[in-house]
Formats: sequence, structure tokens, C-alpha cells
Amino acid sequence: MRIYYSDTYVDVDVNDNSYRYRAVMGDHTLTLYFSLTEYAEIPVGARCEFQGETYTLEKPVSVKRNGARNLEYTAVFEASQARLKRFKVHNTVPGDSRLKFSYTARPKEHLKLIVDNMNLRDAGWTAGECVDAAEKPVAYNHTYCYDALQTLAQTFSTEWSVEGKTISLRKAGGEGTPLELSYGRDNGFGPGVGRSNVGDTKAVEVLYVQGGDKNMLPGKYGNKELLLPAGQT
Repeated sequence: MRIYYSDTYVDVDVNDNSYRYRAVMGDHTLTLYFSLTEYAEIPVGARCEFQGETYTLEKPVSVKRNGARNLEYTAVFEASQARLKRFKVHNTVPGDSRLKFSYTARPKEHLKLIVDNMNLRDAGWTAGECVDAAEKPVAYNHTYCYDALQTLAQTFSTEWSVEGKTISLRKAGGEGTPLELSYGRDNGFGPGVGRSNVGDTKAVEVLYVQGGDKNMLPGKYGNKELLLPAGQT
């Protein structure tokens, strides 16, 4: 893999422990483990490409010397969405650039506010797909763009995602039958791929419903508690 920095580059052979991590409404990183025979100063801002995505080094690399010609590097590169953590949302109304303000708007207008703020410091950001919902107020108080997206997702009961520099505010997962994958050649999974659950909440298998009994006339209604409508799904 080739890492670019300061108008030059270095070719590295990453080991099998290297991996990409991507979570819904979370981090999107590429962690590389590699060794070099000579020391190379890889600065913050260095970049590399993997599967069509550009990743940037946002934090200094870790270097461990194991011998005169054996230096182990650990470099965590991040996708474009990491830049959302750099800049705060401020009011974009001409003459009013407050960092503490309340904005009542539809989801697409809140999303446009974040995109406009990002483009003021880092050009190329666009708005992608967005849910449609009624206007709701959101209070911004020295809020970073990354945290603002989390707030919007919670306010409008949805999710957010970033592809390149395109921000979408809608459910990130698809519906329907999930794709079946297994480990092995041409079966989908490569080494180091795993799956884990967020939290320990168990899936609901049987839902029990018991209605109230206030103002019920059992003889007329036919039951002591309120029932769900029959024959409906």
C-alpha cells in the first residue's frame, strides 16, 4: 500500500492484522500495521486509498523500534467524516454567526446547515438523501458538526451516514432479507472480519399485550380488558 505525504510517498507491506472499521453513525477508520527497515516520518495529514476511499491520518503514528532495521508502525487513517469533528455549527444567516442559537426547520434544512458549515472550512461537501418530516427545533450550543448529526438522528428518529463528502440523513441499513455470507474463497468474508452486537438487549420473540380495564363493561364488551383489533397485522 502507498502512503502519500509532503509531495512524496512510501510503499509499505501491511500485515494481516490490518483492518478497516466502519460503524453506522460511528467511526470509519483504516488501521494499518507495517514494518520499515529505515525510519520514515509520516506526518499528520498523510493519506492513502483503499477500495476507492481516501483515508487521512488525523493523529500521529505509533512507532516501536525492535532492532536497528526493524521499526513497527501503527497508523490509524480516517475517512472524510472525521473532519466533522473539527468544526462547530454556527448560524449562517448573514450578519449572525452565533455558535449558540436555536433553529426550527425540516430535516433537509438542518442537514443543509451542517453542509454549509463544512463547506466554509473544507470545500466539496454535499447533502445526500434525507428523510422528510415536520419542522422541529434543534438547539446548537458550540456543537461540533459530528455531534449535530447525532442530535438530528435522535430528533427525527433516523440515522446518518457519510459517503466520501456526501452526508445523508436517513436509515443507513436496507430492508428485506439479509445477504448470507460465510468465510472462505468467494464466500464474502476475508480474514479479520467479525460481527458483534451493540449492547446486550435481547431480541423480542413474543410480544404480550394487556389492555386497561378502566370504564370497561365486560358483559357488553365481552372481555375484562381492552383488546387489540382482531384480524389485523
